[in-house]
Amino acid sequence: MVVSMTIDMSLSLKHMDKIEKYEFPLALTQAMTRSMYLISNKYLRKEIDRYVEGGAVKFSKSGILYKAASLSNVYAAVYYTDDPKRRYLGTLTFGGDALPHPNTPSPVLLEPVNQKVHTQGNIPRGSLKRKMGQKHLYFVGRPGNRPYGLYRRYKKKNPDLIMRLEKWKRPQKAIFPAPQRSKRVFQRIWDDVFYDAMNYRLKNTKYRNPTGF
Repeated sequence: MVVSMTIDMSLSLKHMDKIEKYEFPLALTQAMTRSMYLISNKYLRKEIDRYVEGGAVKFSKSGILYKAASLSNVYAAVYYTDDPKRRYLGTLTFGGDALPHPNTPSPVLLEPVNQKVHTQGNIPRGSLKRKMGQKHLYFVGRPGNRPYGLYRRYKKKNPDLIMRLEKWKRPQKAIFPAPQRSKRVFQRIWDDVFYDAMNYRLKNTKYRNPTGF
C-alpha cells in the first residue's frame, strides 16, 4: 500500500495578500520538506520499535528516508532505501517473502541463539563463514529433531545450537503500517508546519513593492 496525497492550497492562496503570495511557493516547498522530515526521522524511526521485537537497530532506522520538495519539483515523500541489505523494511510494511541472507556460503536466514551480536544487535559480518570453517568445533545440520542450524561440538555433552538457519524463503506478514501512520501524522501536523514556514518566509521576505513613474 502506498499513500499518495495532493495538497489543495487554492482557498488559502485566494485570501493571501501580495507579500504572502510572493512567499507562498517557498513556504509551501519548505513545509512539505519539513513534514516529510518529521514523519521519517522523528516519528517512523521511533514507531518501528513497537513492531520489531527488541526494537529496530540503528541500521534499520537509517533506511527510512525522505525526499525534499523544490520549486522545480513540488513533490515530497517518505520512502525506504533501495539497499538490498534492508529489503526487509518493505517486507515488514507490505508483506512478502523473507529471503535468505545473500552473503553467506549457502544462502540462509540467520537467527542468533548462542551467538554474540554487536552493538546494533546484528550478527557480526563473517561470523557464520568463519565458524563453518572450523569443522573441528562447529557443524551445520539437524541433529535428531532439533532445528536446522550451526552447532558447537562438545566431547562429553550434546551440541549447542549457535545460530538457527533456514535454507528457504518464508512468508512475512505486513506488521508495520508505515503508510497509514504517516498519513495520520501528516494530517495532524500540516497546518502548523505550513504556518511556521510562512511566518519564517514573511519575516525574511525580499519582496519590494513595484515603483512607477
